[in-house]
Amino acid sequence: MKLKYITILLIAALVALTAGLNQPEKAKPTKNTSITSINLTDIIASMGESRRNKRLDKIKRAVLVYNPEVTDETANDLLVAIEEYNLDESLEMFSYSIYQILLESRGRQYDDKGNILTSSANALGITQIKSSTAFHYLSMEMSQKDRDRLVELGADPIKFGPKDKVYRAESDEGKTFWTTPDKTKKKVAKWLENSTNGIMLWGYIMRHNIDKHGFYNALVIYSAGKGGWQHYKSNHSSIYGHSYLKGIRKVQLHLKTKEATV
Repeated sequence: MKLKYITILLIAALVALTAGLNQPEKAKPTKNTSITSINLTDIIASMGESRRNKRLDKIKRAVLVYNPEVTDETANDLLVAIEEYNLDESLEMFSYSIYQILLESRGRQYDDKGNILTSSANALGITQIKSSTAFHYLSMEMSQKDRDRLVELGADPIKFGPKDKVYRAESDEGKTFWTTPDKTKKKVAKWLENSTNGIMLWGYIMRHNIDKHGFYNALVIYSAGKGGWQHYKSNHSSIYGHSYLKGIRKVQLHLKTKEATV
């Protein structure tokens, strides 16, 4: 999507340059030769700003259907994450990314009582990320450069100490499993109370899994986890029938009835 847009701009620039080169010698300006390039730069910048504003408006109109109290800041954060992590490689990817957020939380960070939106599985906020999942990506998948980039995008910095690490625990049935310390989960849950943090982390998680498994698989992994995704794949011939993807398509159909598709 971005490559096509850049190609169009480059063609426009070459056409303008060629037109200037094909002018008769006497018609060439002797002064202020940078005017054409300056104007072209301004035009390209204006086109980029106009395109971004249209995308921002589409995002906000879609989210408003589910959350009338959505803010411009939240809509902008979603677009920033989409652009940063290239969740707009195609129109469908761009649209589905927004529908995914609406399926997860209806575009809300808080519940009706003003508390951070929490699912039965303790997933939090607008992007419905569990603190243990957030900790995994923040501490084990991300490099320091990745974490620094989150801060540059508007997220709060978060640091982990030697005690912030997963450990083996044993269930009442005698089964062992990996878990995250309660203090660490509380620290990350506090971090996720800022919607910008959750949105930027969502962008990273999606890109991380898209690069490894492709877009549709990344969507299912986001919802079911890698274990749930692998179990589904072992029992079904196609990922496209997964309930999570069906839910995203239902959001799309609902927005279509409201003339608010992205």
